Amino acid sequence: MPRLSAIIFFYMIGVTATANALTLSDEEHTWLSSHKELRLGVDATWPPFEFRDENGRYQGLAADYVALIEQRLAVSLQPIKPVGWNEVLNKAKRGEIDLLPGIMSTPERQNYLSFTRPYLDFPIVILAH
Repeated sequence: MPRLSAIIFFYMIGVTATANALTLSDEEHTWLSSHKELRLGVDATWPPFEFRDENGRYQGLAADYVALIEQRLAVSLQPIKPVGWNEVLNKAKRGEIDLLPGIMSTPERQNYLSFTRPYLDFPIVILAH
């Protein structure tokens, strides 16, 4: 069940975005009760989605969702110590991170991470004259 936390996280976001409610299975409740603190991998330089402010605090759109999930699931989602994004991905590959709240799905990443549908949808484009 190493990826169950990510599944619950993104399921929670999807459900709360539409229904403001969540129903977990007995297995999910049991898993969460034995995993009260989960490690959060963040991209510290991706505003407004996620970043660290001048005091090193985790901020951004994803951080706001994380705070809601912590409250509703009664778990602690702790950002790992600041490291570069490549190291965050390497830690995820090694199983040293439980959740990545602000990551885009790519074919390569699908080889080692479980993804659900996105909870934020922002087209990224480049405009030039």
